[in-house]
Amino acid sequence: MPVIDALYRQRLRSARGDQETSRLSADQYRLAETKRDLNDLQSKLESRRYDQPELDPTINALEKVVADNNIGDRDREMLQDDLRRLRDFREHHDGYEAR
Repeated sequence: MPVIDALYRQRLRSARGDQETSRLSADQYRLAETKRDLNDLQSKLESRRYDQPELDPTINALEKVVADNNIGDRDREMLQDDLRRLRDFREHHDGYEAR
């Protein structure tokens, strides 16, 4: 599922970001919170449960990581692509709820 793939890729990139930003506590906090949110969201999506109240703050947290964290340009571009996918999913999630 493309959205789940995007979440998985983002988690891997965030893990790399942890290594790149280990000296910046604000970056570490944002990454840890975003990873926690993404893990929770992915678990729900894998169970085919759509949770927009959880998706919105997760997108916001990822936006903050992209905007504020000290990450490389390549990682930032990939995270921006993941953000686009998450936003697209939010707008076009019809039929994804549990059946």
